[in-house]
Amino acid sequence: SSGINAECPLRPGLLETLASPDNEARNRGEEQYNAISIEQRINLLLSAIDTSPQPHLRAFAAILLRRLLTNSWEVFAVSSEETQNAFKMKLLEILKRETDESGRKKVCDTVSEVARNLQDGDGNTNWEELLKFMFYCCNSGTPQHKESALSILTSVPNVFGSAQENYLGLIKEMLFASLNDPDHPNVRFSAIRATCAFLTGLEEAEAKLHFSEFVKPMLKGVEDCVIAEDDDGPLKSFVELAEKMPKFLRPGVDQLIEFALRVIANTNFADNWRQLVLELVITICESAPAMI
Repeated sequence: SSGINAECPLRPGLLETLASPDNEARNRGEEQYNAISIEQRINLLLSAIDTSPQPHLRAFAAILLRRLLTNSWEVFAVSSEETQNAFKMKLLEILKRETDESGRKKVCDTVSEVARNLQDGDGNTNWEELLKFMFYCCNSGTPQHKESALSILTSVPNVFGSAQENYLGLIKEMLFASLNDPDHPNVRFSAIRATCAFLTGLEEAEAKLHFSEFVKPMLKGVEDCVIAEDDDGPLKSFVELAEKMPKFLRPGVDQLIEFALRVIANTNFADNWRQLVLELVITICESAPAMI
């Protein structure tokens, strides 16, 4: 049988060979891998993410699975509903328990890829369990769970589809709590990215109406992120938001300019950070000069 749940005729160690730095070994591995049907590859990779004791191989399998689904979604799409549901449940179960940071991020990317492909033209998500899972993660006491939910929202900001309006109150709660997380900077930084991605999908008037109280905690998070000089992703997301809807930032514009000028003038900050902060100020000046 060639269904997605069919047993895989795979010798152990194929995944290691595919990840091998030795070209010849890797080419042999790729030949073997490509000789297996796509259904069985999907199965093999899901099983490897689920059971491999080595974190780097779980992460590698998640990358291969995401690529395979991107390039061959139609093969997955024609499998039975039962098979698809089992696959989706297993993927969420794996994400919930993955503790390796790199592996968790790669599984998040795979989940996001599945979510994107499941959406239909009418904005139906066709993966109700994922939405429940995201709310579960955001209410979890585990910061990694929160980061996973926020990462999926960043990758697929329209993940709620046509149900978004019904969920708006919950989405606001989830983002606001994460932006104000007192103990976990990474949750706050992930929340900035997710909030910027989500807001960019709204009309400016709608964003101002429902999310104006988010400006202050977002700014605080951006300041913390600049001071930490660790990950510039949240700041880049903020620059994009400023370009798309500068008027949304009006409640915090004085605070933002004051902080930006301090950073630009302070040579203790690395040049690339000062450059990014300058870009933020220039973006606001160009997009909404009347606000300055």
